[in-house]
Amino acid sequence: MRWYVLMLFSSLGFSIICDAQLKTYAIDTSASKVEFNVSHLGVLNVNGTFQDFEGKVAFTNNTLSALQARIRVKSIFTNDASRDETLVSKSYFNAIAYPTIQFESENIKLASEEIFGSLTIKKVTKPIVLSLQWSETKQEIRLTAQISRKNFNLKFGSMNGLIGDIVEIDVLVKY
Repeated sequence: MRWYVLMLFSSLGFSIICDAQLKTYAIDTSASKVEFNVSHLGVLNVNGTFQDFEGKVAFTNNTLSALQARIRVKSIFTNDASRDETLVSKSYFNAIAYPTIQFESENIKLASEEIFGSLTIKKVTKPIVLSLQWSETKQEIRLTAQISRKNFNLKFGSMNGLIGDIVEIDVLVKY
């Protein structure tokens, strides 16, 4: 009799686990974007994008449950080739030593529209909270945040004081 009860509970447990449907999608990089904005000289703004990135979005029971992304530093584009070369150089992002920026979600709170996760730049990992707007019908996620570039060792030598510390991040994820 005990083995029958054990088998019954085991099969029920297995069916419950099977009901939790996990679906994973690759980020559609042709329709997604990673943008940033930082002040320069206190009166100007520098806008830019990263043009080479990849990632995955996961859903459990049709609810957003995980997000991870990897951005290639060398793909930075600010519409100024000289500035872009400087940004990927050893003195700033150091793209040779640190070729990627990575994000990994840890907790998604749909009710408060927040994603808690870890952002890694130049092998410095810091917690980050992203504001979240999710459209299931459009299959898109918009994420915004502000980070302190100095927290990630993004310092610019003698020019450091000319660049604002706060970087605004705006990401559109299509899947």
